[in-house]
Amino acid sequence: MTWQRCHSAVRALLLLSALVFPAGAAERSAFGPGEQLTYDVSYLGVTAGWAQVTVGATMQQYGAEVWPIVCLAKTTSLADMYPVRDRFISFWEPRQRRSVGSDFFQDENGKRRRERVRIDATERKAFVTRQREGATAEVSYDLNDAFADVAGAMLYLRNETLQEGHRVRVPVFTGDNTFVMEAVVEARQTIRTVLGDREVFRLRVSSDFSGKLKTKRDMQVYLTADAAQVPVRVEADFLLGTLRAELSAYSSGRDYTQGGL
Repeated sequence: MTWQRCHSAVRALLLLSALVFPAGAAERSAFGPGEQLTYDVSYLGVTAGWAQVTVGATMQQYGAEVWPIVCLAKTTSLADMYPVRDRFISFWEPRQRRSVGSDFFQDENGKRRRERVRIDATERKAFVTRQREGATAEVSYDLNDAFADVAGAMLYLRNETLQEGHRVRVPVFTGDNTFVMEAVVEARQTIRTVLGDREVFRLRVSSDFSGKLKTKRDMQVYLTADAAQVPVRVEADFLLGTLRAELSAYSSGRDYTQGGL
């Protein structure tokens, strides 16, 4: 395994860590401010790093009251010849069940860049600002549907009433591309987790990432079959190898019901 491949795996994990907080149309949210999940990440069977996802306290962003969903990814000392310390923040509007934008802070092998996305559901546009090596570029994209960012799309599953055969389709804007993510509940089974032996829903999730993040098959996502529907495992088979994220620590957040933040 090369350090560059490990770096690509952790970048992929940062995107996959968005799977941690899906939400749907139920009045009660399965998560709330203060919830935190930590994952051990392996790539090609070797420990590559960790990821952590935290739901922050209510704040104002783009004229809306949102929760910042903070996703961190970091390589372990094994991969520090090509260190990765990335941070992705999705601004989730719980009352409308949608993302209003995101910030991506990339710090890889000493090189830094930032990408900011603002999603305007009324105008059906995404406004993107990219900063790299002292240069700033701004561009807008037309959205034919009420698109979510990567985290926001995954934020759409957890409050769904899941059962075998249940299917969900969500349009996704990645920052420069669009596709429809589809999730299908394939089975209900029992697996061993850091929370103990738990009954889970196994979902098959399709994506349309390109380049190094292109998958050879659909991702497998495991959500606990309870009110919280906690994602305990994510598996993805990329062109450069297989990545697995396993829940290693979990703290529940504040209970949230529609109508109050």
